[in-house]
Amino acid sequence: MTKATLQTQAPSGAASAAERPPLADRVFDLLIGTWVIDREITPKGHFQGTATFVRADAATLDYCEEGTLVLNDGTTMMGERAQTYLLHEDRIEVLFADGPNHGNHFVDILFPSDPEADWPLCSGDTHYCLKDTYKAMFCFNDEDEFDVTYTVCGPDKDYVSRSIYRRIKPLAI
Repeated sequence: MTKATLQTQAPSGAASAAERPPLADRVFDLLIGTWVIDREITPKGHFQGTATFVRADAATLDYCEEGTLVLNDGTTMMGERAQTYLLHEDRIEVLFADGPNHGNHFVDILFPSDPEADWPLCSGDTHYCLKDTYKAMFCFNDEDEFDVTYTVCGPDKDYVSRSIYRRIKPLAI
């Protein structure tokens, strides 16, 4: 079960609505590639690594991240995660792609119906997982940077994870 919200900035008008694909399509296509991740997990530690979005088919992106997690006590470990991003007409659905919840719905990234909406595009959703609640906020700042914040609470969990993704651009030859 999820509860989703959406926030947008007033349009700044580059291309006309007829020239631009729906926002979900635009963001979906922009995700493709490799990104540097800088994640602060308060009060637990810090994660740095890379994430890659690879097109599996016209409506599916495979997401894989890997990197190093350094806990506040100095413990260092490798971390990885996989997700699947599915394109729908008005949203991108995020599914678990690893672990015991493989294939299950996690959250939705919603988009306004106004094709003139512009950066930043922010979308919130909530995932209820047994005793825990994950409040997600995706903010697409521009074509080369976005952030994802999860506020997690439950009987045994109480933390905020904020990840900043910056596109790795290919070197010009």
